[in-house]
Amino acid sequence: MDNYVAHHTWKVLVALIVLPSLVWVIKERQRFIEEFAHYSNTFAFGLFTAGVLTTYIFSRLYGRQEFWQAILEESYSGTFKSVAEEVVELLGYSLILIATLELLLLARRIYQARQIST
Repeated sequence: MDNYVAHHTWKVLVALIVLPSLVWVIKERQRFIEEFAHYSNTFAFGLFTAGVLTTYIFSRLYGRQEFWQAILEESYSGTFKSVAEEVVELLGYSLILIATLELLLLARRIYQARQIST
């Protein structure tokens, strides 16, 4: 997007999603806390957390140049390091996707159960 639209366009698009979401969470904080307490005790939430940790922490540590230079010594290639880091990030993003789909299905089941009981 930086090359084809404008520099930092992605920040504007993210802000268009994040800011209204934050306003809603603040406005409906009690409802949000109740829902979060329910979802945080699910397998999908644990999977989501594992995906975030894998993507944003483990992949950064795993992709450290010093780490790969120490292991590969004179055979070190920056390309190999980058590929290894990207594969771990892809794993993390895949976990996040699976967890999000599972949370969506769970939310749908809860919504349907509430509709039946009312």
